[in-house]
Amino acid sequence: MDNISSNTIDDLISNRKYFAQITQEFLKTISLERIPLFSSIEIETMNRCNGKCTFCPVNHDIDPRKFSRMSEPLFQKIIDELKTLNYRGRLALYSNNEPFLDVRIEDFARYARSALPRACIYIYILMARF
Repeated sequence: MDNISSNTIDDLISNRKYFAQITQEFLKTISLERIPLFSSIEIETMNRCNGKCTFCPVNHDIDPRKFSRMSEPLFQKIIDELKTLNYRGRLALYSNNEPFLDVRIEDFARYARSALPRACIYIYILMARF
């Protein structure tokens, strides 16, 4: 590849064979185990919150979203796919919601823990009275 160092950028861009060669050489040097796909995931199993925080666009009084609950098969599919990736990152069982409004959250947490023993699974809750 030293023989192309004098080429201009335009010449290099137009040279598909050169870029194919560079790509192949790069792929030989990397390992997917060393390049994390992502390290943090949030799963919102139900899109509701009992909070009335004035700064929040989805608080209890003004949430514009139609009520929705994630199906159990979809949750399990997500977790199972993370298991095939040997996911070890952070997994939040909440997003823009109050997770304990979903009566299934404990079962979901157990399922996630059994499938992802090395993941950091956590839940934040709203500790306020309204």
